Formats: sequence, structure tokens, C-alpha cells
Amino acid sequence: MFKRLMILATMLALVACAPAIPLQRDQTASFTRGAGLDDVNKALGKTTITLTHQFDAKGSHYVANHYNLQTGTRQEMGMICSPICIAYPIYVPVFAPYVMVYEGDSKQLVAWGMVEELSRSSDEAVSSIMPDLKASYENELAKQKKK
Repeated sequence: MFKRLMILATMLALVACAPAIPLQRDQTASFTRGAGLDDVNKALGKTTITLTHQFDAKGSHYVANHYNLQTGTRQEMGMICSPICIAYPIYVPVFAPYVMVYEGDSKQLVAWGMVEELSRSSDEAVSSIMPDLKASYENELAKQKKK
């Protein structure tokens, strides 16, 4: 009985997470500045974009694709009672917001990483566009909440 309940709990957890495929850390290692959209999409595979928006900064047009980067897992405990109670571990993925920024006309990758990391980048070309990216991102999130 316990084995059947564990299988059911695992299947339900997998189904609940199925719609969005997160970005994995090893996928980000292959990105290079100036890479084309097609090359990046090959590396991303079936990773799900959570939000796309366009913005202008410093006289240029950009496209930002946002993802959920899986940074690890945390353990929670579940309980099955029938007629005795048994605790079992549940491993829940932990995500962080991740963004990839493309120059609008050439569709070349200009920046990628977590928004706060990019805001503190020593590369002036990257850090200077981040306030505009953040403002555009907040506007897009507000639009989605209204839907």
C-alpha cells in the first residue's frame, strides 16, 4: 500500500511540474557574447521561456527572454497515514529568475544571467541597459497580472 501511495505522489509531483521546462546551469556554460538566436535556441533545447518583452536603451532596441533557472532542490516532508503515519521526503526544485538579452536588429546575444548580477556587471554596455530592462520587465508583469 505504501509503495502505491509513493508512486502516486511522485506521479502527481511530475505532472504538476510538466508545463514549464526550466533552464539548467550547464546549458548556460555554452553561451557567448554575439551568439546568434538560432545557436542559443539549439543550446536551450526545449527550455520554456516564461516571459518575452522588448525595450529600448541607450539608443538601441533589445529583446529580453526570461527563464526559470533551476539552482538546486530543497527537501520537504510529506505524511501518509493509513492506518499508521509514515513520513517521506519530497524533493522540490528551487528556481531563480534568469534573463537573456538580444540586440533587437541583429538578434545577437549581448547579456545573460540573473538580473541583479547583470545590474552589477563591470561591463558598462550591460549594466547601463539594466534599468530599462527592469522597468520593461515590471510593465510586462503588470500586464500579465491584469489578464
